[in-house]
Amino acid sequence: MTAPVSLRTPTLQNPQSAVTARGPATPSAALSRTSTDGFEQAATSSAPKQRLLGLGGGILDVVRGGINAIFGKDSSGQIGWMEKANLPPTRDITSDFRDTYAQAKIGANVLPPEAKDYVYLTVDGLTGENWPGYMEANREGLRDRGLDVREIKVDTEASTLTNAETIRKAIESVKAEGKQVVLIGHSKGGNDITAAIALHPELKSSVRAVVAMQSPYGGAPLATDLRSDPITKLGVDALARYFFNGDPNCVRDLTYEWRQKFIQDHPYPTDIPTVSLGTSSDSQLSLVAGPADYTKLRYGEKTDGLVSPKDAKIPGSNTVTLPDLDHVNSTIPNFPQLSHWEPGDLTVSLVAMALKYPPVVQ
Repeated sequence: MTAPVSLRTPTLQNPQSAVTARGPATPSAALSRTSTDGFEQAATSSAPKQRLLGLGGGILDVVRGGINAIFGKDSSGQIGWMEKANLPPTRDITSDFRDTYAQAKIGANVLPPEAKDYVYLTVDGLTGENWPGYMEANREGLRDRGLDVREIKVDTEASTLTNAETIRKAIESVKAEGKQVVLIGHSKGGNDITAAIALHPELKSSVRAVVAMQSPYGGAPLATDLRSDPITKLGVDALARYFFNGDPNCVRDLTYEWRQKFIQDHPYPTDIPTVSLGTSSDSQLSLVAGPADYTKLRYGEKTDGLVSPKDAKIPGSNTVTLPDLDHVNSTIPNFPQLSHWEPGDLTVSLVAMALKYPPVVQ
């Protein structure tokens, strides 16, 4: 596994550091409180808890070290690599999204009048065509608002390059109708959408906005780890080829190495209004709790089960980050009755944000 590509020194990737900087703490101010406000007592009583947490962290470090010694540090240092590269900055719009979602959930019309002028094209993620009901609630949420919604029938076990060509043809078809499109992709579907535009910049004038939901734009740790070991790589390739009748490159295209090279060679345009949704989940009842636990234990990183929210932030996009949504419940409603996020309202709210906010870099 190669190290992350170097794309110059970071500048605006973490602009919050400029506003959170503070002067040095004043010792006298920290000590001016007396025990009457409970501060000193609370600090004293929390000492055993802090020691316990420190012990737990030490045990986790030992376990991580053992795993890495056996399997190698496949994704170590890779998760969130885009934050360290000099890529276009992002803008956090989570607060506005939450307000919009709350209104959508009670039936309010959160979409602008222009929304009905466009055709909404959706793209499924990896193996999506094999899951009954997958993304149907997302599409129905948009149709219920009177929008023209169509599904691009990509081969969900095909490579990114193959699907990018299918998406290009779909955009050109809508262009022939004299309309612009709003593209909505989940997981690998978001990667395939951005690849189509990056490979064919002439499509930009036909694209009003893009919504990428939990897309591993920067790469995915599980895909990287499974492909880095010869034995698991053989199994994954065989599964893709013989069980799903697909292309093993569909998993390769999600590895950090492949994504870094593709992004370097084909950067996504920054002048298209784009919203990236990144999430995480700690629920042990989630269908993807196992992969989430694996990544958290091995790398100390939270994911939605398959994708880190750090890797879902497309450079130059407006970002929404949610700490309580896994990779499944964003596309299959309340399955298995765990999520308070409804896929239809979720998608409508993300589209509203994509139509509201201009590109971060203009």
